[in-house]
Amino acid sequence: MTENEIRGKIRELENLAKKILELKKTALPRRPIVLEFCGTPKSGKTSCLSSLNLFLKRNGFATRLLTERADVCPIQDKFNPLFNIWTANSATAELAAIFTEFGKTLDVIICDRGAFDALCWFEWLLEHDHMKPGDYEAATHYLTTDKFRQMIDLVYLLTASPQVAMEREYAHLLTREHGSIMNPKVLKEINEAIERAEQKYAGEFRCVRTIDTSDLYQNDVSYQVTKDVLETLLGLIVEKVGYFQREDLKRFEGRKHWTYGEFDPPPRLHYGPRDKIEGNLSVVQPVPVLVITNKVRDRILVVKKRFHRVGRGSPEKDKLLVYMGGHIRQEDNLHGPNETLLSVAATTLSREIQEELSLPLNVTDDEPLCIWVKGNKRSQGHLAMAYLYEADFEHISFRLDSFEFVQTTGRSKSGRVLPVADLRPEEMEDWSRIILTVKVGADLQQQWLFDMISEEEEMPLNGP
Repeated sequence: MTENEIRGKIRELENLAKKILELKKTALPRRPIVLEFCGTPKSGKTSCLSSLNLFLKRNGFATRLLTERADVCPIQDKFNPLFNIWTANSATAELAAIFTEFGKTLDVIICDRGAFDALCWFEWLLEHDHMKPGDYEAATHYLTTDKFRQMIDLVYLLTASPQVAMEREYAHLLTREHGSIMNPKVLKEINEAIERAEQKYAGEFRCVRTIDTSDLYQNDVSYQVTKDVLETLLGLIVEKVGYFQREDLKRFEGRKHWTYGEFDPPPRLHYGPRDKIEGNLSVVQPVPVLVITNKVRDRILVVKKRFHRVGRGSPEKDKLLVYMGGHIRQEDNLHGPNETLLSVAATTLSREIQEELSLPLNVTDDEPLCIWVKGNKRSQGHLAMAYLYEADFEHISFRLDSFEFVQTTGRSKSGRVLPVADLRPEEMEDWSRIILTVKVGADLQQQWLFDMISEEEEMPLNGP
Protein backbone atom coordinates (compact mmCIF):
# COMPACT_ATOMS: atom_id res chain seq x y z
CA MET A 1 0.00 0.00 0.00
CA THR A 2 1.11 3.55 -0.68
CA GLU A 3 1.46 6.05 2.14
CA ASN A 4 -1.80 7.74 1.09
CA GLU A 5 -3.63 4.40 1.05
CA ILE A 6 -2.36 3.62 4.54
CA ARG A 7 -3.52 7.02 5.83
CA GLY A 8 -6.91 6.47 4.21
CA LYS A 9 -7.38 3.09 5.88
CA ILE A 10 -6.33 4.50 9.26
CA ARG A 11 -8.88 7.33 8.89
CA GLU A 12 -11.52 4.78 7.94
CA LEU A 13 -10.86 2.75 11.08
CA GLU A 14 -10.68 5.81 13.32
CA ASN A 15 -14.01 7.16 11.97
CA LEU A 16 -15.67 3.78 12.57
CA ALA A 17 -14.26 3.71 16.11
CA LYS A 18 -15.57 7.24 16.75
CA LYS A 19 -19.05 6.26 15.53
CA ILE A 20 -19.12 3.27 17.88
CA LEU A 21 -18.05 5.34 20.88
CA GLU A 22 -20.78 7.91 20.15
CA LEU A 23 -23.41 5.17 20.02
CA LYS A 24 -22.09 3.66 23.25
CA LYS A 25 -23.07 6.82 25.13
CA THR A 26 -26.76 5.98 24.73
CA ALA A 27 -26.53 2.18 24.64
CA LEU A 28 -26.87 -0.14 27.60
CA PRO A 29 -23.46 -1.69 28.41
CA ARG A 30 -24.25 -5.41 28.09
CA ARG A 31 -21.18 -7.46 27.42
CA PRO A 32 -17.83 -7.24 25.68
CA ILE A 33 -17.13 -8.95 22.38
CA VAL A 34 -14.70 -11.83 22.80
CA LEU A 35 -12.12 -12.64 20.14
CA GLU A 36 -9.92 -15.69 19.94
CA PHE A 37 -6.80 -15.85 17.80
CA CYS A 38 -5.40 -19.25 16.91
CA GLY A 39 -3.85 -21.13 14.02
CA THR A 40 -0.48 -22.07 12.60
CA PRO A 41 2.62 -21.14 14.60
CA LYS A 42 4.28 -18.07 13.04
CA SER A 43 1.15 -17.07 11.13
CA GLY A 44 1.18 -13.59 12.69
CA LYS A 45 -1.31 -14.10 15.54
CA THR A 46 0.64 -12.27 18.22
CA SER A 47 1.52 -9.30 16.00
CA CYS A 48 -2.07 -9.02 14.80
CA LEU A 49 -3.72 -9.08 18.22
CA SER A 50 -1.10 -6.71 19.66
CA SER A 51 -1.78 -4.24 16.85
CA LEU A 52 -5.54 -4.58 17.36
CA ASN A 53 -5.29 -4.11 21.12
CA LEU A 54 -3.13 -0.99 20.72
CA PHE A 55 -5.53 0.55 18.18
CA LEU A 56 -8.57 -0.08 20.38
CA LYS A 57 -6.95 1.30 23.50
CA ARG A 58 -5.70 4.46 21.78
CA ASN A 59 -9.16 5.06 20.35
CA GLY A 60 -10.93 4.94 23.70
CA PHE A 61 -12.02 1.30 24.09
CA ALA A 62 -11.65 -0.71 27.29
CA THR A 63 -9.88 -3.97 26.44
CA ARG A 64 -8.36 -6.94 28.20
CA LEU A 65 -5.71 -9.09 26.51
CA LEU A 66 -5.51 -12.68 27.79
CA THR A 67 -2.04 -13.95 27.09
CA GLU A 68 -1.14 -17.33 25.63
CA ARG A 69 -1.14 -20.05 28.29
CA ALA A 70 1.08 -22.53 26.42
CA ASP A 71 4.16 -20.46 27.27
CA VAL A 72 3.56 -20.92 31.00
CA CYS A 73 2.32 -24.51 30.97
CA PRO A 74 4.29 -26.57 33.53
CA ILE A 75 4.00 -29.67 31.31
CA GLN A 76 6.99 -29.77 28.98
CA ASP A 77 5.90 -32.52 26.56
CA LYS A 78 3.71 -30.85 23.93
CA PHE A 79 2.71 -34.25 22.51
CA ASN A 80 1.11 -35.21 25.81
CA PRO A 81 -2.69 -34.58 25.69
CA LEU A 82 -2.44 -33.22 29.24
CA PHE A 83 -0.43 -30.29 27.85
CA ASN A 84 -3.37 -29.27 25.65
CA ILE A 85 -5.91 -30.03 28.37
CA TRP A 86 -4.00 -27.82 30.81
CA THR A 87 -3.69 -24.90 28.37
CA ALA A 88 -7.35 -25.19 27.30
CA ASN A 89 -8.63 -25.27 30.89
CA SER A 90 -6.34 -22.44 31.92
CA ALA A 91 -7.43 -20.23 29.00
CA THR A 92 -11.16 -20.91 29.40
CA ALA A 93 -10.98 -20.42 33.18
CA GLU A 94 -9.36 -17.01 32.77
CA LEU A 95 -11.88 -15.99 30.10
CA ALA A 96 -14.82 -17.12 32.26
CA ALA A 97 -13.55 -15.11 35.23
CA ILE A 98 -12.92 -11.90 33.26
CA PHE A 99 -16.15 -12.19 31.25
CA THR A 100 -18.30 -12.77 34.33
CA GLU A 101 -16.77 -10.34 36.79
CA PHE A 102 -15.56 -7.50 34.56
CA GLY A 103 -17.66 -7.91 31.40
CA LYS A 104 -19.76 -4.78 31.88
CA THR A 105 -16.68 -2.58 32.19
CA LEU A 106 -14.96 -3.94 29.07
CA ASP A 107 -15.61 -3.48 25.36
CA VAL A 108 -13.34 -6.21 24.00
CA ILE A 109 -11.61 -9.30 25.41
CA ILE A 110 -8.84 -10.71 23.22
CA CYS A 111 -7.67 -14.29 23.74
CA ASP A 112 -4.32 -15.47 22.42
CA ARG A 113 -5.40 -19.12 21.85
CA GLY A 114 -8.38 -20.59 23.65
CA ALA A 115 -11.13 -23.17 23.17
CA PHE A 116 -10.99 -23.33 19.36
CA ASP A 117 -7.21 -23.58 19.40
CA ALA A 118 -7.53 -26.57 21.72
CA LEU A 119 -9.98 -28.22 19.31
CA CYS A 120 -7.39 -27.90 16.54
CA TRP A 121 -4.68 -29.49 18.65
CA PHE A 122 -6.98 -32.31 19.77
CA GLU A 123 -7.48 -33.11 16.08
CA TRP A 124 -3.74 -33.41 15.63
CA LEU A 125 -3.31 -35.50 18.80
CA LEU A 126 -6.07 -37.92 17.74
CA GLU A 127 -4.79 -38.28 14.18
CA HIS A 128 -1.30 -39.20 15.40
CA ASP A 129 -2.34 -41.66 18.12
CA HIS A 130 -1.44 -39.41 21.05
CA MET A 131 -5.01 -39.43 22.35
CA LYS A 132 -7.68 -42.08 22.87
CA PRO A 133 -10.91 -41.57 20.86
CA GLY A 134 -13.00 -41.63 24.05
CA ASP A 135 -10.89 -38.88 25.63
CA TYR A 136 -11.07 -36.88 22.39
CA GLU A 137 -14.88 -37.10 22.34
CA ALA A 138 -15.16 -36.04 25.98
CA ALA A 139 -12.71 -33.12 25.62
CA THR A 140 -14.22 -31.72 22.42
CA HIS A 141 -17.76 -32.05 23.75
CA TYR A 142 -16.72 -30.09 26.85
CA LEU A 143 -15.16 -27.29 24.80
CA THR A 144 -18.23 -26.92 22.58
CA THR A 145 -20.80 -26.59 25.38
CA ASP A 146 -23.19 -23.66 25.04
CA LYS A 147 -21.59 -21.76 27.93
CA PHE A 148 -18.21 -21.58 26.20
CA ARG A 149 -19.61 -20.90 22.74
CA GLN A 150 -21.90 -18.15 24.03
CA MET A 151 -18.92 -16.15 25.23
CA ILE A 152 -16.91 -16.22 21.98
CA ASP A 153 -18.02 -13.90 19.18
CA LEU A 154 -15.23 -14.18 16.63
CA VAL A 155 -12.54 -16.78 16.07
CA TYR A 156 -9.67 -15.83 13.81
CA LEU A 157 -7.86 -18.81 12.33
CA LEU A 158 -4.60 -17.44 10.97
CA THR A 159 -2.68 -19.93 8.85
CA ALA A 160 0.62 -19.97 6.99
CA SER A 161 2.31 -22.53 4.80
CA PRO A 162 5.07 -24.59 6.47
CA GLN A 163 7.69 -22.92 4.25
CA VAL A 164 6.61 -19.40 5.21
CA ALA A 165 6.25 -20.33 8.88
CA MET A 166 9.81 -21.71 8.92
CA GLU A 167 11.16 -18.61 7.16
CA ARG A 168 9.54 -16.40 9.79
CA GLU A 169 10.87 -18.65 12.56
CA TYR A 170 14.44 -18.34 11.35
CA ALA A 171 14.27 -14.65 10.44
CA HIS A 172 15.53 -13.55 13.87
CA LEU A 173 17.35 -16.69 15.05
CA LEU A 174 21.00 -17.66 14.91
CA THR A 175 20.25 -21.36 14.39
CA ARG A 176 18.68 -23.52 11.72
CA GLU A 177 17.90 -26.47 13.99
CA HIS A 178 14.30 -27.64 13.93
CA GLY A 179 12.09 -27.76 17.01
CA SER A 180 9.59 -30.44 18.04
CA ILE A 181 6.74 -28.37 16.57
CA MET A 182 8.60 -25.92 14.34
CA ASN A 183 9.54 -28.27 11.54
CA PRO A 184 7.95 -28.65 8.08
CA LYS A 185 6.43 -32.09 8.72
CA VAL A 186 4.62 -31.18 11.94
CA LEU A 187 3.56 -27.76 10.61
CA LYS A 188 1.94 -29.48 7.60
CA GLU A 189 0.13 -31.85 9.98
CA ILE A 190 -1.02 -28.93 12.14
CA ASN A 191 -2.47 -27.12 9.12
CA GLU A 192 -4.35 -30.29 8.16
CA ALA A 193 -5.67 -30.58 11.73
CA ILE A 194 -6.78 -26.93 11.65
CA GLU A 195 -8.66 -27.58 8.42
CA ARG A 196 -10.42 -30.62 9.93
CA ALA A 197 -11.31 -28.67 13.09
CA GLU A 198 -12.73 -25.84 10.99
CA GLN A 199 -14.89 -28.27 9.01
CA LYS A 200 -16.16 -29.96 12.18
CA TYR A 201 -16.62 -27.04 14.56
CA ALA A 202 -16.91 -23.75 12.66
CA GLY A 203 -20.68 -24.16 12.55
CA GLU A 204 -20.76 -24.50 16.35
CA PHE A 205 -19.34 -21.01 16.90
CA ARG A 206 -20.91 -17.66 16.03
CA CYS A 207 -18.27 -16.72 13.50
CA VAL A 208 -14.98 -18.28 12.42
CA ARG A 209 -12.81 -16.36 9.96
CA THR A 210 -9.82 -18.00 8.28
CA ILE A 211 -7.02 -15.81 6.94
CA ASP A 212 -4.05 -17.32 5.10
CA THR A 213 -1.24 -14.91 5.87
CA SER A 214 1.40 -16.62 3.73
CA ASP A 215 1.34 -13.91 1.03
CA LEU A 216 0.05 -11.01 3.11
CA TYR A 217 1.87 -8.16 4.77
CA GLN A 218 1.27 -7.89 8.51
CA ASN A 219 -0.39 -4.48 8.13
CA ASP A 220 -2.92 -5.93 5.68
CA VAL A 221 -3.88 -8.66 8.13
CA SER A 222 -4.11 -6.19 11.03
CA TYR A 223 -6.32 -3.83 8.99
CA GLN A 224 -8.67 -6.65 7.94
CA VAL A 225 -9.05 -7.94 11.51
CA THR A 226 -9.43 -4.49 13.09
CA LYS A 227 -12.18 -3.51 10.65
CA ASP A 228 -13.93 -6.84 11.32
CA VAL A 229 -13.82 -6.26 15.08
CA LEU A 230 -15.14 -2.70 14.84
CA GLU A 231 -18.04 -3.80 12.63
CA THR A 232 -18.87 -6.53 15.14
CA LEU A 233 -18.83 -3.99 17.98
CA LEU A 234 -21.17 -1.78 15.96
CA GLY A 235 -23.49 -4.74 15.46
CA LEU A 236 -23.62 -5.42 19.18
CA ILE A 237 -24.46 -1.82 20.02
CA VAL A 238 -27.15 -1.59 17.33
CA GLU A 239 -28.53 -4.96 18.38
CA LYS A 240 -30.54 -7.24 16.14
CA VAL A 241 -33.64 -8.57 17.89
CA GLY A 242 -36.09 -11.32 17.08
CA TYR A 243 -39.55 -10.60 15.73
CA PHE A 244 -42.61 -12.26 14.20
CA GLN A 245 -44.57 -10.98 11.24
CA ARG A 246 -47.87 -9.79 12.69
CA GLU A 247 -49.63 -11.53 9.83
CA ASP A 248 -48.42 -14.86 11.30
CA LEU A 249 -50.29 -14.10 14.55
CA LYS A 250 -53.59 -13.04 13.00
CA ARG A 251 -55.58 -15.91 14.57
CA PHE A 252 -54.60 -14.57 18.03
CA GLU A 253 -55.60 -10.96 17.31
CA GLY A 254 -58.72 -11.20 19.49
CA ARG A 255 -57.02 -12.94 22.42
CA LYS A 256 -54.94 -11.66 25.31
CA HIS A 257 -53.18 -14.90 26.25
CA TRP A 258 -52.72 -18.52 25.19
CA THR A 259 -50.37 -21.42 25.85
CA TYR A 260 -47.30 -21.94 23.70
CA GLY A 261 -48.64 -25.28 22.45
CA GLU A 262 -51.52 -23.45 20.76
CA PHE A 263 -49.12 -21.99 18.18
CA ASP A 264 -48.85 -25.36 16.39
CA PRO A 265 -46.55 -24.55 14.65
CA PRO A 266 -44.76 -21.54 16.18
CA PRO A 267 -44.37 -18.52 13.88
CA ARG A 268 -41.07 -18.07 12.11
CA LEU A 269 -38.54 -15.94 14.02
CA HIS A 270 -36.83 -13.17 12.04
CA TYR A 271 -34.09 -10.73 13.14
CA GLY A 272 -33.61 -7.04 12.48
CA PRO A 273 -32.06 -3.86 13.96
CA ARG A 274 -33.98 -2.96 17.10
CA ASP A 275 -34.13 0.74 16.29
CA LYS A 276 -35.98 -0.09 13.04
CA ILE A 277 -38.21 -2.82 14.51
CA GLU A 278 -39.55 -0.70 17.40
CA GLY A 279 -42.71 1.10 16.34
CA ASN A 280 -43.26 -1.05 13.23
CA LEU A 281 -46.86 -2.23 13.60
CA SER A 282 -46.41 -4.99 11.01
CA VAL A 283 -44.13 -6.94 13.36
CA VAL A 284 -44.35 -8.27 16.93
CA GLN A 285 -41.32 -8.86 19.16
CA PRO A 286 -41.39 -11.93 21.43
CA VAL A 287 -40.06 -11.12 24.91
CA PRO A 288 -39.17 -14.17 27.05
CA VAL A 289 -39.70 -13.32 30.73
CA LEU A 290 -39.21 -15.35 33.90
CA VAL A 291 -41.44 -15.45 36.96
CA ILE A 292 -39.61 -16.62 40.10
CA THR A 293 -41.92 -17.97 42.78
CA ASN A 294 -41.79 -20.65 45.48
CA LYS A 295 -43.11 -24.23 45.37
CA VAL A 296 -46.55 -23.35 46.75
CA ARG A 297 -46.65 -20.19 44.61
CA ASP A 298 -47.70 -17.84 47.40
CA ARG A 299 -44.50 -15.72 47.34
CA ILE A 300 -42.91 -14.05 44.32
CA LEU A 301 -39.90 -11.91 43.41
CA VAL A 302 -40.89 -8.41 42.27
CA VAL A 303 -38.82 -5.65 40.67
CA LYS A 304 -39.26 -2.10 39.42
CA LYS A 305 -37.34 -0.65 36.49
CA ARG A 306 -35.43 2.59 36.76
CA PHE A 307 -36.98 5.65 35.13
CA HIS A 308 -34.34 5.86 32.37
CA ARG A 309 -34.83 2.18 31.41
CA VAL A 310 -38.49 2.48 30.39
CA GLY A 311 -39.44 4.05 27.09
CA ARG A 312 -41.94 6.82 26.58
CA GLY A 313 -45.45 5.47 27.03
CA SER A 314 -44.26 2.20 28.54
CA PRO A 315 -46.81 0.59 30.91
CA GLU A 316 -43.84 -0.54 33.05
CA LYS A 317 -43.20 3.02 34.25
CA ASP A 318 -43.44 3.22 38.06
CA LYS A 319 -45.01 -0.26 38.22
CA LEU A 320 -44.02 -3.42 40.07
CA LEU A 321 -43.15 -6.30 37.77
CA VAL A 322 -43.41 -9.96 38.68
CA TYR A 323 -41.07 -10.92 35.84
CA MET A 324 -37.58 -10.28 34.47
CA GLY A 325 -36.32 -10.86 30.94
CA GLY A 326 -35.84 -9.16 27.61
CA HIS A 327 -35.72 -9.30 23.83
CA ILE A 328 -34.36 -12.24 21.88
CA ARG A 329 -31.07 -11.24 20.27
CA GLN A 330 -29.58 -12.82 17.19
CA GLU A 331 -26.62 -13.95 19.26
CA ASP A 332 -28.99 -16.17 21.29
CA ASN A 333 -29.42 -18.41 18.27
CA LEU A 334 -26.59 -20.86 18.97
CA HIS A 335 -27.58 -23.77 16.73
CA GLY A 336 -28.36 -22.27 13.35
CA PRO A 337 -31.55 -21.58 11.38
CA ASN A 338 -33.25 -24.84 12.39
CA GLU A 339 -33.08 -24.16 16.14
CA THR A 340 -36.53 -24.13 17.72
CA LEU A 341 -38.13 -20.98 19.10
CA LEU A 342 -38.29 -22.61 22.55
CA SER A 343 -34.57 -23.35 22.48
CA VAL A 344 -33.62 -19.80 21.42
CA ALA A 345 -36.00 -18.29 24.00
CA ALA A 346 -34.52 -20.44 26.78
CA THR A 347 -31.02 -19.20 25.87
CA THR A 348 -32.31 -15.61 25.91
CA LEU A 349 -33.86 -16.10 29.31
CA SER A 350 -30.75 -17.66 30.86
CA ARG A 351 -28.65 -14.79 29.51
CA GLU A 352 -31.09 -12.10 30.68
CA ILE A 353 -31.42 -13.55 34.19
CA GLN A 354 -27.64 -13.75 34.48
CA GLU A 355 -27.32 -10.12 33.35
CA GLU A 356 -30.20 -8.74 35.43
CA LEU A 357 -29.96 -10.82 38.61
CA SER A 358 -26.45 -12.34 38.47
CA LEU A 359 -28.29 -15.63 38.85
CA PRO A 360 -27.38 -18.65 36.71
CA LEU A 361 -30.58 -20.58 35.99
CA ASN A 362 -31.44 -23.36 33.56
CA VAL A 363 -35.06 -22.70 32.55
CA THR A 364 -36.97 -25.86 31.57
CA ASP A 365 -40.61 -24.69 31.34
CA ASP A 366 -41.85 -26.23 28.05
CA GLU A 367 -45.23 -24.47 28.09
CA PRO A 368 -44.67 -20.73 28.50
CA LEU A 369 -47.71 -18.48 28.61
CA CYS A 370 -47.97 -16.15 25.63
CA ILE A 371 -49.43 -12.71 26.45
CA TRP A 372 -50.36 -10.13 23.82
CA VAL A 373 -52.32 -7.07 24.91
CA LYS A 374 -52.86 -4.15 22.58
CA GLY A 375 -53.80 -1.09 24.60
CA ASN A 376 -51.33 1.16 22.81
CA LYS A 377 -48.83 1.19 19.93
CA ARG A 378 -45.95 -0.02 22.09
CA SER A 379 -47.80 -2.95 23.63
CA GLN A 380 -49.09 -4.07 20.22
CA GLY A 381 -45.50 -4.69 19.16
CA HIS A 382 -44.52 -6.94 22.09
CA LEU A 383 -45.59 -10.46 23.01
CA ALA A 384 -44.55 -11.93 26.35
CA MET A 385 -43.44 -15.56 26.64
CA ALA A 386 -43.81 -16.07 30.40
CA TYR A 387 -41.83 -18.92 31.99
CA LEU A 388 -42.22 -20.08 35.60
CA TYR A 389 -39.41 -21.08 37.95
CA GLU A 390 -40.22 -22.52 41.37
CA ALA A 391 -37.33 -21.59 43.64
CA ASP A 392 -36.32 -22.31 47.18
CA PHE A 393 -35.76 -18.72 48.27
CA GLU A 394 -33.69 -19.94 51.23
CA HIS A 395 -31.08 -21.33 48.84
CA ILE A 396 -30.80 -18.84 45.96
CA SER A 397 -28.90 -15.59 45.96
CA PHE A 398 -29.39 -12.80 43.44
CA ARG A 399 -28.14 -9.26 42.87
CA LEU A 400 -30.20 -6.73 40.92
CA ASP A 401 -28.53 -4.94 38.02
CA SER A 402 -28.24 -1.38 39.35
CA PHE A 403 -28.45 0.08 35.83
CA GLU A 404 -31.75 -1.69 35.09
CA PHE A 405 -33.67 -1.84 38.38
CA VAL A 406 -34.52 0.24 41.42
CA GLN A 407 -32.47 -1.20 44.26
CA THR A 408 -33.77 -2.77 47.47
CA THR A 409 -33.39 0.17 49.83
CA GLY A 410 -35.67 1.82 52.37
CA ARG A 411 -39.35 1.21 51.62
CA SER A 412 -38.73 0.11 48.03
CA LYS A 413 -40.36 -3.21 47.14
CA SER A 414 -38.07 -3.75 44.16
CA GLY A 415 -35.89 -6.81 44.57
CA ARG A 416 -37.97 -8.29 47.38
CA VAL A 417 -39.79 -11.60 47.66
CA LEU A 418 -43.34 -10.63 48.60
CA PRO A 419 -46.52 -12.55 49.45
CA VAL A 420 -48.73 -12.74 46.36
CA ALA A 421 -51.72 -11.81 48.53
CA ASP A 422 -50.09 -8.46 49.39
CA LEU A 423 -49.78 -7.29 45.77
CA ARG A 424 -52.30 -4.68 44.70
CA PRO A 425 -53.63 -4.18 41.15
CA GLU A 426 -52.76 -0.48 41.02
CA GLU A 427 -49.10 -1.32 41.69
CA MET A 428 -48.70 -3.52 38.61
CA GLU A 429 -49.08 -3.42 34.84
CA ASP A 430 -51.14 -5.87 32.81
CA TRP A 431 -48.56 -8.55 31.97
CA SER A 432 -47.95 -9.01 35.70
CA ARG A 433 -51.66 -9.27 36.48
CA ILE A 434 -52.28 -11.90 33.80
CA ILE A 435 -49.16 -13.83 34.83
CA LEU A 436 -50.29 -13.90 38.46
CA THR A 437 -53.67 -15.30 37.55
CA VAL A 438 -52.99 -17.68 34.68
CA LYS A 439 -49.38 -18.78 35.25
CA VAL A 440 -49.01 -18.54 39.02
CA GLY A 441 -52.62 -19.47 39.77
CA ALA A 442 -53.46 -16.69 42.21
CA ASP A 443 -56.87 -16.78 43.88
CA LEU A 444 -59.48 -16.05 41.21
CA GLN A 445 -61.91 -14.97 43.93
CA GLN A 446 -60.06 -11.67 43.96
CA GLN A 447 -62.43 -9.82 41.65
CA TRP A 448 -59.80 -7.51 40.21
CA LEU A 449 -57.79 -10.45 38.93
CA PHE A 450 -60.83 -12.22 37.56
CA ASP A 451 -61.82 -9.13 35.61
CA MET A 452 -58.34 -8.78 34.12
CA ILE A 453 -58.38 -12.15 32.33
CA SER A 454 -62.03 -12.44 31.38
CA GLU A 455 -62.13 -12.82 27.63
CA GLU A 456 -65.49 -11.05 27.53
CA GLU A 457 -64.17 -8.00 29.41
CA GLU A 458 -63.52 -5.05 27.13
CA MET A 459 -61.13 -3.13 29.39
CA PRO A 460 -58.21 -1.56 27.48
CA LEU A 461 -55.05 -3.46 28.48
CA ASN A 462 -51.51 -2.17 28.24
CA GLY A 463 -48.58 -4.58 27.99
CA PRO A 464 -44.93 -3.63 28.04
